[in-house]
Amino acid sequence: KLPYLYDLSHTANGVIRQNIWASLGVKLLLALGVPLGLVSVALAVVVGDMGMSLGVTGNAMRLSRIEPDRIIDA
Repeated sequence: KLPYLYDLSHTANGVIRQNIWASLGVKLLLALGVPLGLVSVALAVVVGDMGMSLGVTGNAMRLSRIEPDRIIDA
């Protein structure tokens, strides 16, 4: 069981890094788009907060599909 947890922790760290960079990237683009008039403030708030929260949660849910047998045998 320990090898499974070790591999799961590495996979989780990768997903966490993906989530952080995706969230920061989208928020940066929205922050640049508002002063240029490309994005409204309301849209930036909705997409930047609620949208990214759903996206990050959905991405992290991939971890729940990992099965111990599949990781140990891999």
